[in-house]
Order: sequence, then C-alpha cells, then structure tokens
Amino acid sequence: MEKKIIEKVVTSLRFRTQPLASLYKAAIVGPTRRKHGALSRRLEYPFFFLSPQKKKEIFVSRPSALGDVLLCTPALREFKQQNPNIKIHFFTHYEDLVRGLPYIDSVSPYDQRPWDSIEFSYENSIPPIRHIAKIFGDQLNINVANTVPDCIVPQKETDEIYSKFAALPRPWFVVSRKAGPWTPNKDWPDSHWDELVSRLLKLGSVFEVGNSSMLTELAGFNYVNLTGCTNVLEMVALIAMSNIYLGPISGPVHIASATKVPSVVIYGGYELASCSGYPMNINLTNELNCAPCWLRTPCPIDKKCLSEISSDRVFDAVLTILGRKKTDLPVNSWAFSYAPT
Repeated sequence: MEKKIIEKVVTSLRFRTQPLASLYKAAIVGPTRRKHGALSRRLEYPFFFLSPQKKKEIFVSRPSALGDVLLCTPALREFKQQNPNIKIHFFTHYEDLVRGLPYIDSVSPYDQRPWDSIEFSYENSIPPIRHIAKIFGDQLNINVANTVPDCIVPQKETDEIYSKFAALPRPWFVVSRKAGPWTPNKDWPDSHWDELVSRLLKLGSVFEVGNSSMLTELAGFNYVNLTGCTNVLEMVALIAMSNIYLGPISGPVHIASATKVPSVVIYGGYELASCSGYPMNINLTNELNCAPCWLRTPCPIDKKCLSEISSDRVFDAVLTILGRKKTDLPVNSWAFSYAPT
C-alpha cells in the first residue's frame, strides 16, 4: 500500500514539473549533448534511481523522419543488451520499419504514446558533433558503442522486386537525388546527377527513387524510373538488394546501412559526417567556413559546398567501393545470394 502511494506521489510530481524539466533539457542538457555524452547523461540523470534502468518497462517515441526513426535503433538495441529484463515499447509513424526487431517488445502508432514517454530528440543539440545515435543513447542513460541501425527487410516486397528486375545487369545502383522538401540545402545539382547516372549506366543498372518531379528522364533498358512509385517497404527491399546506394544524407542512407549496403553520401557542408555517417560508406564533404550550416532557408551562396563536388569525384567513390574485395564489405545476403521464396 505504501509503495503504491509513493508511486502516485512521484507520478503526480513528474506530471506537474514536466514543463520545467523540458525547459531544463532544452536549455542545458540538449546543448551539452552536442559534444559531451557522459556529462549530458549526468545532467539528465543526476540520481541513478531516476534512470530508465530502474524501471520494469520504458516507453520511447520518435515520430519521424524515416532516418531519425532508424537512428533510434542502436540506442534501443544497446539498452536491451544491458537490461534484458526491461520491456521496451516504441511509438512512431514508421511502425513497419521496426516491428519485429528482437529487442523491441512492442511497436505502436506515435499518437498512442503515453505522456511520460522518452521522446528521442537532437533538435536542441544542433549542430551536433557526435553521432545522433549516441545522442539518442544519452537519453536512455547509456553509451552507444555501435551506431549502425537496424530495420526490417520485408519478404513480400523483396520477392516482388526480384521477380520484376532479376534479369537486369549487376551491379545495381539505387539513386535518390533529393533529401526532402524541408532540407533543400542537402541537394546536389541535377546537372551533376545527370552526368553521374549516365556513367553509372555503363557499369550496371540504375534505379531512381524519390519524388517524380525531381527527375530528368534517361533512356536505357537498365535505367528504372521508380520515382513516385515506391512506398517505404518497397524502397527498403530495393536498397537491400542493391550493391551501392547514392544520394544526400537522408533516410535511405540509414536504410542502406541497416541492410549492409555501402553508400556514396554527398554531404556537402550541411552537416558533419561524424553525426550520421557509417564506416562502410564514402562520405563526400566540402566543409566551407559556413559548415555545418543546418540551414533550412535558401543558401546565400547557392549551395557552393555541393556544386563544387564534381560528378568525377562521386564516380571515383563508386569505383572505389566496387574495387573493394568482397571480404572487405559487410555480409549482404540480399545483394549476393538472394533467392525468392
């Protein structure tokens, strides 16, 4: 009886002090996470009895975007490894990407999250220097060692992709030209993309995904225009079966990493590769004095950091990955030994 009374009192106090706690995290804890993981964890959890490790179950949430949701998985995986008896309940708009991962006990729509769920966030830590997966781990009071994400590769969609395109020559290149409407300063010039895709078609097959309004049509039996035609699960299946992914830093880069597909990532100067990159990738940066900008408004120097990255440089990165010994690459059963069910 006394224990239940104490729990009710603690819950009431947490609810009443939530606005103050949110202000403290935004003004002090968040900026500290940019560089200092251990210090930020101490600031957020000054007493261990407040830590998620002291609970029987935790409720964690991140609504979007696609890449941010996948960036949550290293923290959840590490937490479960350290605390196998604590149940993890995750709330997101991208349920299908993570439902079935063995370390998440339940996945539910984001709108069903409880008021006291731990909301993964890096928005108060911009511009981050540390990897965002580590910043998410700080919010669970853990140090994330392995930042490579996980996601579910759907069998149905994979079989469909295979049945449609199995005859196309390898290697397969998946290209997404644009990051998204809210981050236009990540986008490499379309003229550069046209030059690059034309050269890639001489090596293998190119699949373009993304928004259909962004495409310059290119002819060829080994060029597949899937812009505006794929849902998230179909894109996961396609990337998982490919050999190399190419694009700006965005959701598909994290899908590729989760499915062990190397990427050529055209960063420019929008953000640092240290906050979202992976060891298997080649990250192309051009860090001008204004980088990392994280700028959402029109760039005053017309995205010079991106336009100065030539198609030759990107193509050379592709050749570097293709020249790696197979033993130097992560095991990717989808790209090299997939068989339909």
